[in-house]
Amino acid sequence: TLSDETTLQFFALDSQILLEEGWYKKYQKRTGEAPGQSEKHLAWLEDHLSDSRADWKIAIMHHPVYSNGRHGDTEWLKEHVKPLFEKYGVQVVFSGHDHDLEVLKPVNGVQYFVSGAGANVHDVSWRENTVFAFAGTGFMWCRIVKDELLVVLHDRKGDPVWAESV
Repeated sequence: TLSDETTLQFFALDSQILLEEGWYKKYQKRTGEAPGQSEKHLAWLEDHLSDSRADWKIAIMHHPVYSNGRHGDTEWLKEHVKPLFEKYGVQVVFSGHDHDLEVLKPVNGVQYFVSGAGANVHDVSWRENTVFAFAGTGFMWCRIVKDELLVVLHDRKGDPVWAESV
């Protein structure tokens, strides 16, 4: 709860478990993880989102739903997780995976950010859904005040390269 009684709830998702194909199958083989974990994780997410009465619902996960970086969009998340974000009023989704900084246009009321520019940065494309993209080393800083989220993207020196309230 912020000082003005505004409430925030963070939903930290293990997107590695959520992904049914590719890396998750390798993860299952390495760890002996039982099948069906993604369904349990999705059920957990829906239960907690549906129960939430927070003013701000913020999701955090490694893999991006949308990205214009090297790995691009994560189709499985678009199909299975994005509808839950929209249904239950998640306002903001933060992810990484792609080694860049991205601010993407909101999709059905959900604002998506990619912050993965800590090291080994890669190129990022500017597409129709891009608000801002940066292919240099840097980080993202955020502040929430009541009904406003201020986001500032910084380069590796700490200098701001983009700032806006959403």
